Amino acid sequence: MKEQVSPRVSGRALAVVLIAFPLAYLVNSGMPWSRRFTAEGDHAYYLPFLVSIMLLHWLSVAVAWRVARAHGYDLSGLGLVTSPRRALVVGAVLVLVAGLGVATRELYPAQEPLLRIPPAGLHLDGWVERAWWVPFSFTAAFCEEFVYRGFGITALRSRGHPSWRAVALASTSWCLVHGLGGVLLFPAYFIAGVGFSALFLWRRSLVPVMVVHVLIVLTVLGS
Repeated sequence: MKEQVSPRVSGRALAVVLIAFPLAYLVNSGMPWSRRFTAEGDHAYYLPFLVSIMLLHWLSVAVAWRVARAHGYDLSGLGLVTSPRRALVVGAVLVLVAGLGVATRELYPAQEPLLRIPPAGLHLDGWVERAWWVPFSFTAAFCEEFVYRGFGITALRSRGHPSWRAVALASTSWCLVHGLGGVLLFPAYFIAGVGFSALFLWRRSLVPVMVVHVLIVLTVLGS
């Protein structure tokens, strides 16, 4: 991918997306609905926990997209390059994979997780919680990659940052999106962020990164 030097994104707008929003996620991770579910395991707070994150995700996408358009970027300029047909096929396959994950876990309700891969170390209870995890997984993959890889890296490079620094800064912001878990497990999340960024820069498209991301988040269905 060629170094993007223009149009130059304003520092204030960049700070809103890459600093203010990650701080909002950190605050949200300390809210009662987050702590009661993640720290205390109270599943009555599962849906409020998911909804709070999804709202922040889509709000951050809306702000990043507005900033990008105001500075002359289109979707392809942020790496969202695909055809409607391809997007439909990829989406259908991922939904099928997710459905199989929910069904498999219900058919084999073992006490131990089928998979012990993070991202969050969460344990879902029943098919309803697993069904809600599917749209959450798609939201997380699309929104986080759009904001912190597509917009974040592109905007940082537009301000003269070399690719390695843009990746490091955007990955740091992305770690904080995961709240207190992103702080406590910063090295693991940072390495994952660098890996996603490398795939984005290599393929010049967010689509492969989003696919890998959603598959990783779907592993929680096995918990």
